[in-house]
Amino acid sequence: MRDINFVSVKLTLFLMLGIVLGFHAAISLWLCLLQIAVGLFWLVISVRRGLGKKLSFALALGVLMIGMGAFLAQSRLGSFHPEHYSEKNYSEPSLWKVTVHNKLKTTAYAERFVLEIHQLNQAKATGTILWNAPLDSFSKALKIDDTLVLAAKAEVIPRPRNPGQFSYQKYLRQLGILHQFNRDSKVLHHEKTKKRSLFGIAQQLRDHLSNRLKEAGFSQEVFGVVQALLLGQRNDIPKALYKDYQNAGAVHILAISGLHVGVLVLIFQAILLPLTRLPKGKVVRLLVLILLLWGFAFITGLSASVVRSVTMFSFLSYAWCLDRPTSGFNLAALSMLTLLLVKPLFLFQVGFQMSYAAVFAILWLYPKLQAFWSPEPWLLKKIWSLLTVSVSAQLGVLPISLFYFHQFPTLFFISNLVIVPFLGILLGGGLIVLGLASMRWLPFEVVWIYEHMIFAMNRVIQWVAHFEGFVLREIPFDLTEVFLSYIGIVCLVTFLEKRTFRGLKYLALSIALFQGYSLFSNYKISKNQKLIIPHSYKSSALWFQKGRRLEVFSKDSLVARNALSNFKIEHSISEVNFLTNQNIFQYKGQILYKVDRFAIPPPRPIHILWLTESPKLHLERWLEQHQPKLVIADGSNYPSYISRWKKTCEAKGIPFHDTSKDGAYQLNSTTSERSP
Repeated sequence: MRDINFVSVKLTLFLMLGIVLGFHAAISLWLCLLQIAVGLFWLVISVRRGLGKKLSFALALGVLMIGMGAFLAQSRLGSFHPEHYSEKNYSEPSLWKVTVHNKLKTTAYAERFVLEIHQLNQAKATGTILWNAPLDSFSKALKIDDTLVLAAKAEVIPRPRNPGQFSYQKYLRQLGILHQFNRDSKVLHHEKTKKRSLFGIAQQLRDHLSNRLKEAGFSQEVFGVVQALLLGQRNDIPKALYKDYQNAGAVHILAISGLHVGVLVLIFQAILLPLTRLPKGKVVRLLVLILLLWGFAFITGLSASVVRSVTMFSFLSYAWCLDRPTSGFNLAALSMLTLLLVKPLFLFQVGFQMSYAAVFAILWLYPKLQAFWSPEPWLLKKIWSLLTVSVSAQLGVLPISLFYFHQFPTLFFISNLVIVPFLGILLGGGLIVLGLASMRWLPFEVVWIYEHMIFAMNRVIQWVAHFEGFVLREIPFDLTEVFLSYIGIVCLVTFLEKRTFRGLKYLALSIALFQGYSLFSNYKISKNQKLIIPHSYKSSALWFQKGRRLEVFSKDSLVARNALSNFKIEHSISEVNFLTNQNIFQYKGQILYKVDRFAIPPPRPIHILWLTESPKLHLERWLEQHQPKLVIADGSNYPSYISRWKKTCEAKGIPFHDTSKDGAYQLNSTTSERSP
C-alpha cells in the first residue's frame, strides 16, 4: 500500500504504539524523556547526513514518537505530576474542592459526574474523579463548571464481579479516571460560577435548544431521535426503538459521527458555493465552512465523537476546497495525529477506533469498488455508489464491531441504502427546525412535516429489525482475531485488485493463520475446566465448565441466564445445561458444600464451605466441627451476616471469600482464584 508511506501515517502509527505501551506499562518519566532525547538526536543526525529517505530516519522518528506517546499516556493517568491527587494521602475521608467537568448518563441508582479536582485538604491538587451523586433535586440541578466542596473518600472503582462481565473500571481508566466518590459524600459548599468554560457554555446552549425542541410539541419517540440527530443526546430514545436501530445495523445514525459531519460538509459546501466567485473565494469558503463545522460541534456540546469527526473533516475540507492533490490517507492520518497529541486516551475509545477504521476503509476500498463496475443509468450508479461506501465502511469496522459487540446485522446494507440518501434532508431540515425553535418561530406545519419524516425513518428501521434471524449474535472474537482479520481483508482486496500468484499466496497464508489460530483456541477451550461461583444479587448459582459445555446449578434459571451471557461469549460456550440444584460438589479432589437457609450440616469432611440464602448457624462451631479450608459467601446473603462471618473466619485464621467484594470464586484444578 503506497498510502502508508506518508510520513503522517508513520508518525501516527508510532505514536499509537507509544500510547499503548504507556497505558499498559508503568514507564518512568526519565525513561520517556531519555527516549525522546535519543529520538531527537538521532533525527537531527539523520537529516544532517542526508539520510532522510533511509531506514535511519524512519527509526529515529519511531523512537521519538513512541517515547512521546508513552509520555502523553502516562501524563493523562496522573503520572509525572507531583500535584496529582494520587501522589497525596487520599485514602482517608478528606475535603475536596472540585468543579463539574462533565455529566455522564444517569443510572437507576445515581447521577454521575466527572469532577475536576483543584484542592485536597486545602492543598493544590489536580486530576479527575467520578462522583456517583444521589438521585435528588440538587444533583439534577448541577451544571458544568459549578464549584463544590465535598467531604468524601476516594475509592477504587470496583472490578467486574463475574468473569466476562463489562469492566467499568477499565473503561473509566481509558478516560483517565482512576477513583470515585460514592453517594455518601457530603456537599459542604456549592457555588454556581459566573465564569463559564467553553464546555459549560456549550452545555448551556445545548440545554437551551433541547428545551426549545421540547416546547415544539414533538412526540416522545420522535423527540428522542431528533435530539440524537441534532444535539447528540440519546438519553430520551425509547429502549425498544434503540434496540431496533442496533438490530438493523443503523445505530450509527443516532450517534453524531463522521457520517453526519460528512453530510453536513456536503450541505454547507453547496450553500457556500457562491462565495467562490469572490476574490480568494475558495479560501473564504473554506474558513466559513470550518467555522460552521465547529459551530455545529459547539451546539452539540463538544462531545468527544463530534470533536473527533469535525477535526477529521476540517483537514479533509482543506484539501477539497483548495483542490490540493494531497492523499486522503495523509489528511486523515494528520487529523488522527493531532487528536492523539491533544487527547492520547482517545485511542482506546470504541467510537474513535470505529470512525477511523471506517474512514480509512472508505478511502482505500471505495475507489477500487467503483473501478470494479461503473453502471450507466444514473439511479443505478447512485445505488451502487451508496452500496460500495456502505460495504467499505462495514468491512473496515467489522473486526472491531465483532470484538466489542459480538454481533453482526447482515441487513445493514438495506437500512443504509434506504436511510443514508435521505440523511442530508433530515439533517438540513433539522438545522432549520433547530434555528426556528431557538427563536420560537417554529410553525406547527414544519413540526408536523419533520415529525412524520422521523416517524417514517423509525418505521423503516423497525421493519428491518424485525428480521431478527439475520442478526448474528454471541460471536466469540478476541483481539488476536481482530488483527488476523485485518490482515486477511488487506490480502483479499490486494489479490482481487491485482490477481497475481504472489497475492494468492499471501491470501492463502492469511486464511491459514486465521484457521490455525481458531483451531488452537478451540483446543485450549476443549481442555478448559473450571468451577465458578458467580456473584448474583439475592440469588446463588454454580457454573461447571467442561470445554464448550457449561452445567449450571441454580434455583432461578432467569437470573442465571442473564449473568451467563458475557461468560458464554468469552469462553465460546456452545451448550448450556440447567441442572437440579444440589448441595455437594466434588471437583479435582476438592469437596464443596453448599449451606442454604435450612443449614443442614454436611455428611462428610469438606474443603470449602459455601454459604447461601443467609442461613442461621453458629459459624464458629461449624468451623471447629468440619474444619473447611475456605469459606465463601455469595450475593444471596444479608450484608450484616457476611460481615459477622468474615470476622469469625479472620479470628480462626480461615480464608473468607465475599463475592460482593472479591468477585466470583473460581476453582481451577487444585487452585482457586478471583474473577479477573
